[in-house]
Amino acid sequence: TTWSEDTEIPLSGFYEIDNTGLIVEFYVLNTDEFGFLEGDVYSSFIPDPSVRISYEHTGDGTAEVEVLSLDDKIPAFDALEASGMHICIKIEKTGAFSEAIWSVSTDGGVTYQPQTYATEEIVFEDAGFKLRFYLPNEKGVPFVRGAEYTITPVREGTAFNYTLIYTIMFAIVGIIGFAVYSVNKWLKSLIPTKKDYTILR
Repeated sequence: TTWSEDTEIPLSGFYEIDNTGLIVEFYVLNTDEFGFLEGDVYSSFIPDPSVRISYEHTGDGTAEVEVLSLDDKIPAFDALEASGMHICIKIEKTGAFSEAIWSVSTDGGVTYQPQTYATEEIVFEDAGFKLRFYLPNEKGVPFVRGAEYTITPVREGTAFNYTLIYTIMFAIVGIIGFAVYSVNKWLKSLIPTKKDYTILR
């Protein structure tokens, strides 16, 4: 969309992109006799370090899961976050693919869809992403009854803001509580005691 002014590639090959903390390294292979040619374009996708997809697998079973975007131009995190889904999968019956049975929830475990056989992929066409289950090794049973998978998008900055908000709220409540206690104690101190009365006869 926008371009910087023309600049030379440093002799070292390391170029720092201003205000990003990112450093690009350029190098020429020994087998390349031309190096850089006018009109060459280099591009790279840099993931946002403040976002991630949280994968939680509790219980037994060797199968693991990952989220893949259905569109090469949209990162998997963005597709998952935009869908608003918080996915939970419960293994209802032990087995391998097409043998094990699971229940899938897209609202964080509040409701579950009807039980189905475990498959290598669950495609959410409208949301633009899919879940792919894979076996890191061939040992063990892929799915074991009682195991659960939880997949959620996480923004580190958002989690920090919530923590800060809760801290401020507790501080405000504490200050108000202390103020009420102090005023109440002061008002009670104004009430005359028995020693303050003089009995006249």
